[in-house]
Amino acid sequence: AQAGEEATRACLGKAEEAKAGVEAMAAGLRQDAEKMREQIASLAESAKGAAVTAEKHAEAAAEHTQHIAALRDRAMESARDLAPTQMSGASDQQKQALDELAARLDLIEALGLPLEPEAYLVRGNSYFARDEYDRAVRCYAKAVELKQDYGQAWGSWGRALLAEAKRK
Repeated sequence: AQAGEEATRACLGKAEEAKAGVEAMAAGLRQDAEKMREQIASLAESAKGAAVTAEKHAEAAAEHTQHIAALRDRAMESARDLAPTQMSGASDQQKQALDELAARLDLIEALGLPLEPEAYLVRGNSYFARDEYDRAVRCYAKAVELKQDYGQAWGSWGRALLAEAKRK
């Protein structure tokens, strides 16, 4: 009987030790869970801040896009005004206006906005006026590609090809 009681006490002792170990593990898990909740709350707060920042950036980008589109529209108005300017015999003032507009059109195109055929004609005229016939040819070709019935671009393209051939 005494051996049975000792065995029971030993089992109870082991059970108490196991219970204490389980309670310690549970306390550690509760602490870990609380830390994780705090980290999640912190991440959620950071995500909210990032979302607000992203929204502000998106609004700014939309404003910039509208501004760039307005610049493109003004440049295209200028291009339509300057498109009839003949390359040969252009005044220095006309050449300067062509160069300035061509530079703006280069920037607009670099920003990924589409250009109209008149823009390529103006750029070609600018290159032609500077005797850069190969570049002029490419611009006129693009104008014709965009507008197949663009007679002025076809004529300018032919003059540029002829000038390039004469130079060689």
